[in-house]
Amino acid sequence: MQAAIGGGSNNVIQAGAALATIAGGGNNVVQTGAVFSVISGGQDNLIQTNGTYSAIAGGYRNQIFSLPNSTSSYSSIAGGYMNVMEAYNDVCFMGAGQQNRMAYDGLAGVIAGGSYNYLGTNAYNSSIGGGSDNIISNYAHYATIPGGFNNVAGQNYAFAAGRNANANHQGAFVWADSQASAFASTANNQFLIR
Repeated sequence: MQAAIGGGSNNVIQAGAALATIAGGGNNVVQTGAVFSVISGGQDNLIQTNGTYSAIAGGYRNQIFSLPNSTSSYSSIAGGYMNVMEAYNDVCFMGAGQQNRMAYDGLAGVIAGGSYNYLGTNAYNSSIGGGSDNIISNYAHYATIPGGFNNVAGQNYAFAAGRNANANHQGAFVWADSQASAFASTANNQFLIR
C-alpha cells in the first residue's frame, strides 16, 4: 500500500488508500480509496473514501467527504475547526475558520476563512473570502462574497458585501453598510450601494 503515518496517536490509514500520509496529530483518518491524500496533523480530521489527492493541513474535526461512487479530489482544508467539504467538491479550497461548509458539487469553490459561511450545491467557481454567516446560494456560479456578515449572493455572477447585502439577481453588485436591515437587488445587473 506504501502509505505512511509519521507519528501521533490513533491515526489510521485504511486499506486501499495507497500512498496516503498522516504526519502526526491524533485520531485522524484517511479512508479506503483516498489515494495520495495527506493529513498533516491536528485531531479528529477525516478524508473519506475516494477523496483522492486531497489534504487537511491540521485543525480539529475538519472533514472532506465523499461517497462510494464519487470523489472530492484535489481539494484541501488548511485548518480551523469543524469545517466540512461535502462530496463532489473537486479542486476546492477552505482556509481556516470554523464551521464553514461547502455543499455538494462545488467545483473550484473557495471559502478562505471566517465562520458559519456556506457555499451552496453546484455553486461552482464561487468564493467567500471570510466574515460570518454568508451564503452563496445553490447553483450560483461565479458568485462572490468578499466578507462581512449575513450577506447572500443568490445568482450567477452576483456580488454581495458588507452587512445584510442580498444580491438576489444575476450580475447584481450589492454593497451594504452597517445597518441591520436587508439591502437587496431588484433586477439583473444592478449596481447598488448603501
